[in-house]
Amino acid sequence: MSKPSMIELRIIEETGFQHEDIQPLNESTRTIVQANVDYYQRIGYNQPWVGYLAVQNGEAVGSCGFKGMRNGITEIAYVTFDPYRGNGVGTEMCRLLCEIASEHPEIEVTARTLKEPSYSTRILEKNGFRHVRDVVDEDGVEVWEYSLFRRKA
Repeated sequence: MSKPSMIELRIIEETGFQHEDIQPLNESTRTIVQANVDYYQRIGYNQPWVGYLAVQNGEAVGSCGFKGMRNGITEIAYVTFDPYRGNGVGTEMCRLLCEIASEHPEIEVTARTLKEPSYSTRILEKNGFRHVRDVVDEDGVEVWEYSLFRRKA
């Protein structure tokens, strides 16, 4: 059984973010929503492997999601909006994405970070990810790749 969450993940739909109970989105959040919509047009829209806004008390506090699905592997990504950083939002978004993925044990869940210890590397490690290799990402940048290590039932 999962623990209660301080945030809720709301799906960014193919056509954008359609939740009237959320406070109006600021410009940077609208940009993130549109980037997700544009991404869906390139790779397809396949729930649950989509983007989400993290909502707390009716406000968007971050964005996270799965970067599609390829050959049984999905990559997660997350960003906490200012001024919510440092309050566990990133850790919670990562945990909730892992919870979604846990319903599909055949899927490998990965994440990438810059090649240096950071808040993001700590978030991943707290959620059961381990560094598995160094890779060059699609932008030609060397990054650390992490993989989620799940406990066997």
